[in-house]
Amino acid sequence: RDVLMFMDKNYVQVNKLMSVYDVCLQQFREVIIFHAQVRKRMRSILLENVSLERQGRVIDRGLTKSVLCMLVELNVDGTNIYESDFEQPFLEETKQFYSAESIEFLSKNTCQDYITKVEVRLQEEATRVQKYLYSLTESKLRNLVESELIAAHSKTLLEMENTGFLCML
Repeated sequence: RDVLMFMDKNYVQVNKLMSVYDVCLQQFREVIIFHAQVRKRMRSILLENVSLERQGRVIDRGLTKSVLCMLVELNVDGTNIYESDFEQPFLEETKQFYSAESIEFLSKNTCQDYITKVEVRLQEEATRVQKYLYSLTESKLRNLVESELIAAHSKTLLEMENTGFLCML
């Protein structure tokens, strides 16, 4: 370790190279994380964990957070692994999940029940960000969930027979 620190201080800085730590992170990313099987399986397991939690199952939040933090830390040379390998597919699956759930729940419940469910889901997603997602995901996730659960159904919520917002006024 001392040899690497000495090399960083006396060779890397003088020659304006990447630090030994950053080179190691880059190599770990290229060899391990970008391996086709590892990358695909890791993404699949992470997305499955979120899906299971949304269904009320208990997941290992600590492990999920550790893996997601690792993806954030691997952003050494401007390549955002967290965003490309997790956040984008996560947001897409979130959109599909809430689109389907909102249609089903709205068709079987009153406006008041639906709004209560929306509040619960928004709180669950906020907790998810707090417990294991990267903080920069919060606004994207909140906007997406509000769009799928509220904006996409605003007209229906207003006009629901006997229970819509117009009836409440």
